[in-house]
Amino acid sequence: MKRPHHSKARIVATWIIASVIALAMGLSIFLTRPNYDWAALSDASFIPSALLIGIALLTLIGRSGTFDTAAYSFAAIGQRFRPRELRRYDDAYDYKVQAEERRAKRGGYVLPYLAWGILLLIIAIIAAILATQ
Repeated sequence: MKRPHHSKARIVATWIIASVIALAMGLSIFLTRPNYDWAALSDASFIPSALLIGIALLTLIGRSGTFDTAAYSFAAIGQRFRPRELRRYDDAYDYKVQAEERRAKRGGYVLPYLAWGILLLIIAIIAAILATQ
């Protein structure tokens, strides 16, 4: 499959979204703790790291076409109420082919989610080690 080209606006927007998720979750968890210590920092960085790494992995799994059959079933339910001539997909195979074409054009940019997730995971591990000492 050809590697998609990502626009600069999409790259910047993805970095901003990943940064806002990481910072908003981390700060809100850290500031709601009664004590500001290493355990609080560990909690505040582990939870967003798990979320961000999960987003990246689910994006990669979704881009591989794993959920195409399930997605087609939801699309087919809505299309049952249309006349046969106006339906977008003939069958599940047609849906999969069109989905692969859409994925080839759009692509998924997961680097910011992975970068923030791994960085926060490293911080969480270090803070957990320091909290036990």
